[in-house]
Parts: sequence; structure tokens; C-alpha cells
Amino acid sequence: MSTSPLDGYDETQVNLMKENLILVDTNDKVVGKCSKKDGHLRTELDQPNAQPHRAFSAFIFNEKNEMLLQRRSDEKITFPNMWTNTCCSHPLYVKEEMSEGPLPFQGIKTAAVRRLDYELGMRNVFEEDFNMLTKILYRANTDATWAEYELDFILFAKKHSDELVYEANKNEISHTEFVGRNDILDFLEAEVNTGKSQITPWFNMVLQSKMFGWWDHLINTGELPQEDTSGHIINYIEGEHAINAEDIPSIEEYKRMVANQ
Repeated sequence: MSTSPLDGYDETQVNLMKENLILVDTNDKVVGKCSKKDGHLRTELDQPNAQPHRAFSAFIFNEKNEMLLQRRSDEKITFPNMWTNTCCSHPLYVKEEMSEGPLPFQGIKTAAVRRLDYELGMRNVFEEDFNMLTKILYRANTDATWAEYELDFILFAKKHSDELVYEANKNEISHTEFVGRNDILDFLEAEVNTGKSQITPWFNMVLQSKMFGWWDHLINTGELPQEDTSGHIINYIEGEHAINAEDIPSIEEYKRMVANQ
């Protein structure tokens, strides 16, 4: 009897693995599509000709400049029960999520709006609320079966708490927390050290490199950091910006990194 790598997983999450993702090269040129399942299987990603797929990571702040964090549910197939930014997912291989206009990165922002509604029931964050700050290229393994190889668009938005009313989809999210800039590292350290959770690799890389510089800009100016339309991609896999996505620093190491941002 044949077996599937999806055997034993939550039915809703298994069905989501049928969605088609946008395959790109390492310069973000669209080269095709793949199922979400194939885009995350290590047997596919370990091939020498494997291509990354597009993703996004949305960071949502309230009027106090606190960021909404989520802990991924136990039902998630990749990186379950890990703390991460507000919403992380993929634009799909459909016209409206591959569109280039009228807003910059229109398709990516449309995908973020869709997933904020699905994961959090959040319906008052719109495409025009987002600035796309950079793209990151990374690779990280979940376990012996599943992995990520993504070109991830980093999106920031800030809204008043009255517009951030939400109810988490428990199939996607087990817990949420608004956390301030000066509290986040202690919060995450407590979660990791008590064995409650870990941190997703993409969130870890952003925390290590750019997060606090962007956050300080938001606090000091009241404005989102400027949108980056240059096409620049930060390559976290190799070169001067390389980071081991699965190596979570100590709180002291994080603080040293923050001082250099």
C-alpha cells in the first residue's frame, strides 16, 4: 500500500497543500508554478534545479507601535507551534495575486489581505496600507520531510486598534500577542526557554538583520519605512548576508545584533 508524506496530518491543512504557488528564480523572475506540497517537500527542494517560490511576511502594528505576533497551530504541516510575525503565507498562481499594479507589489499585497482575513478574520487592513520593505531569499528545513525555499516579501502596516479587531482561526493559529519593541526579545526568550515554542526561521532572520531598525523608524517618525521598489533581494543563503535560519541566538546575541541595526 502506497503512503503519502501528508498521511496523518489535519485534513484542512492537507487540502491547502493543493494550492498552486508561484515559482521564481533567485532574481524573482516567474518561471512556473508548483503545488504547495511540492514547494515544501525536501525530496523536491534537495534537487539541484529546485526553484524558490514567492511568499510574504506581514508585520502589523497598532497605534502604540506594538506588533501582533502569532503562534502557529499544532495542525500546521511546516513549522508548527512556532512564534512568528502577524501573518506569513504565499501569493497564489492566479492573476490577481501575480498582478503588478496599480499599486507596487499589488499581487503580493492582495495575497496578504486574503490571508489576514482567513487566519485572523481581520478585514480592515487593505492593500494600500502596506509598504513592501525588502525581499529575502532563504532556505530552512522543518524536519526530515518538509522545508522552505522562499523569496519572501516583507510587508509592514500600521493601523489603529479599532481597525485591528480579529478572531484567530484555530486551525492556523494557537495564540496571539501584541508585543512592544522593548519587550519582544524577553517575550520570545521566555517562550523558547520554557519549551512552549520556538521561532520560525524567516522571523528569526528578520529579527537578526533589519527588524529593529525598521521598528525604530516607525516609533521615531510615526511613518512606515519607505517602500523598496529597487528590486533588491537580501540573500540569506550565501554571501555577506548569509544566516543559518535554524540557529536561534540567545537573548544576549540578539541584543548585540540589535545594537548594530
